[in-house]
Amino acid sequence: MLIYALSVLDRYIVATLVEPIKAEFGLSDGQIGFLTGMAYAVAYAVCGIPIARLADRTVRIRLISILLAFWSAMTAAAGAATAYWQLVLARAGVGAGESGLVPTAHSLIADLFKPEHRASAIGVFTFGGVIGGSTAFYVGGWMAETYGWRVTLFAAAAPGFLLALLFLLIKEPPRETLADEQTAANAPRALLPALGALFASRQYTRTVVAFAIFAFVSIAVFYWAPAFMVRSGGFGLAEAGRFLGVAAVFGGVGGILFLTTLASRLLRNDVRYHLWIPSAMIGVFFCSALLVLLTPSPTTAYLLFLAEFAAYATAPPLFAYILSLARPDQRALAASVNVVLLSIVGIGFGPQAAGWMSDALRPLFEQQSLAYGLAILCLSCPVAIMLLIYNGFRETRAEVS
Repeated sequence: MLIYALSVLDRYIVATLVEPIKAEFGLSDGQIGFLTGMAYAVAYAVCGIPIARLADRTVRIRLISILLAFWSAMTAAAGAATAYWQLVLARAGVGAGESGLVPTAHSLIADLFKPEHRASAIGVFTFGGVIGGSTAFYVGGWMAETYGWRVTLFAAAAPGFLLALLFLLIKEPPRETLADEQTAANAPRALLPALGALFASRQYTRTVVAFAIFAFVSIAVFYWAPAFMVRSGGFGLAEAGRFLGVAAVFGGVGGILFLTTLASRLLRNDVRYHLWIPSAMIGVFFCSALLVLLTPSPTTAYLLFLAEFAAYATAPPLFAYILSLARPDQRALAASVNVVLLSIVGIGFGPQAAGWMSDALRPLFEQQSLAYGLAILCLSCPVAIMLLIYNGFRETRAEVS
């Protein structure tokens, strides 16, 4: 959980620093979108699946420690950058390092918890995102305004090196084995056959596509939220950071508590709720985000709490459902394919598309161009909702292990 917190911190800290970085290097919103999105996502996508295959065959504890130290070093390198291309390379390094964390961690969780408890376990793991995201916004905004964006990046990188060493003290859990020797013998070992086996499941394909669409919208909104609040909401940088940090804490905690208490019985007793609860939460996100973007004010900004709640309640059931569709020796791969798609579509194209939309709409809407660009992206949410609802009605318990 703490390592995931540092992952989210190092991922989102640049979003908090958009305005000072843009001012120092004279960048457009399109260039900022590439820096925060595509530069990270391409490296994440290229490295994610090979690292996941390695995670299915090696000591996962040691692998996570190495990845953590590497992406922390890349975060520090971004703080030392003196040119835009150096920032881009450093962000690519962060993406490459972080690409292996979620698949490897989910593989560990799948070996430690039974299927009916995995959504709650992943929810607790995801709580690290609450810690990391709120710190990136709350502390990052204050540090950037007080000490500058470079010191902020150095401070974000420092804890990773210590935690990488401490994590090596944890014992690797035993892997779950396949149900029988014949199944194990027939399990595809090469990468392409293994990918073919995954995508042969239409349930898997529809789920990861819906998840990617939601990531495209939600990541764009949250990456650009600090800049949106400064430009359209009348907030200062530190004030916007504090507000979003508090929203991440209360919304994230609320979403995870919802999953581990009120929704946990539904998730345990009927696998279809792993799809239907996220579809409802995406609807909540869609409505709240659209209202914030189209009617920006200090009052409507509080709906971002609801958007955070919905986002944190959406991901864990979908992650757990995706793990349940994969063989035990392919879970890291199944998770990696999913997070690679989330990275390319969400982290890559989400912020980038929002930046392009903002630049294109600026002649018409000036300071409000970012708000309208994000609102247009939100219109793809209903597609994800329909895919998940349909998947739920097509679900058969025989597909879930």
